[in-house]
Amino acid sequence: MKKQILMLFAVVFSFTAMTFAQGNPNAKMKPVKLQKVSVEQKAINATDTMQKVAQLSSQQYQQILAINQDFFKQQHTIKSEMRKDTSANDIAFKEQLIQLSKSRKASINKLLTETQKTVWKDYKKINMPNKKNKSSKQDMFIDDESLDEM
Repeated sequence: MKKQILMLFAVVFSFTAMTFAQGNPNAKMKPVKLQKVSVEQKAINATDTMQKVAQLSSQQYQQILAINQDFFKQQHTIKSEMRKDTSANDIAFKEQLIQLSKSRKASINKLLTETQKTVWKDYKKINMPNKKNKSSKQDMFIDDESLDEM
């Protein structure tokens, strides 16, 4: 009799544990809202990072900030056009982004000293992930290392 009660208790316990393990199917999960960063804030963030890493002068900082603001505004415009014009060829838009990135890199490189260039390049190798293996449409930004290989 004790074995039967013990067995019944074990079965009830296991069913209860399985029920709670599945969670509440009626509970509403709140979607995670990603915070949208403005074009200006992206430019400031990128320039601030470069300031910390490459020790930019105040004049370099202002010039690179202007380059980054222009870059992110144009990038936003191209991506908006790409989302609106779904019938257009994605390759043309990607090519525009590549040319925009190359232009930005060339403009910034003109302003940096040789030591700043090496420090920045070393920083990017360590801290910026390689995007070669990603092929999502959301990841349209081409990093500087990918541009060097083209």
